Formats: sequence, structure tokens, C-alpha cells
Amino acid sequence: MTEKRCECYATISEKDPRYEIWTYVRKDGHIPLKHPLPVKATGGPFDGQLFYEADISRLTDDERARAIEKISAKFNLPRNVVDRDMAKGILPIKAENIIVSICKLHFLCMI
Repeated sequence: MTEKRCECYATISEKDPRYEIWTYVRKDGHIPLKHPLPVKATGGPFDGQLFYEADISRLTDDERARAIEKISAKFNLPRNVVDRDMAKGILPIKAENIIVSICKLHFLCMI
């Protein structure tokens, strides 16, 4: 029996500045998600804002390297810090200007 995996993904509006980043990371601009539900940040500068959780395991090594490059530049963080967080499975995607495509697995859970 094959394991059923989430195939949900997020697409950022072309009008959003992050669009350029994500089309650099993934040519189609689709960001794989762990699940289609946003989570609310608690504490820190993003307190109360909604985020989706990117599924880093669905990025290729090249896509991951490009994501580390862009994220470290955007947030002025050392690449090793971004890489460490990504190794822990942490890659939040701010929920603004996002369209989520829900996979069959999660669609069936909703009905």
C-alpha cells in the first residue's frame, strides 16, 4: 500500500513582491504545503498574523538552496541560520495574497 501524501500548494499573487522570490525558487511558483490550513503566529514581530507551513520535503535540493539564498537575503540572516531552520521543517509562508490549492487527500477530509 502506498502512503498518501499531501499535495496541497500555495500560489502567491503576481502583484505580491514575494512572487519574484518564489518563481526564482520554483519555476511554477507553487509552494508545497504541509496542509491547507493557516496557523496564527504567537509572539514576535508577526504576532497574530496567519501563515501556511511550507513542506520543505517536497522541494528539490536546488529549490531548497535557492530558497535559502533568497530568504537569507530578504531577512538579512546568515544562510546557515536559514538552512538550520529549514532542516527543522520551518518555512512559514505569510497568508496574504495566497491562493491555496487543496489536494484530494484534504478535500476528502472536508466532506
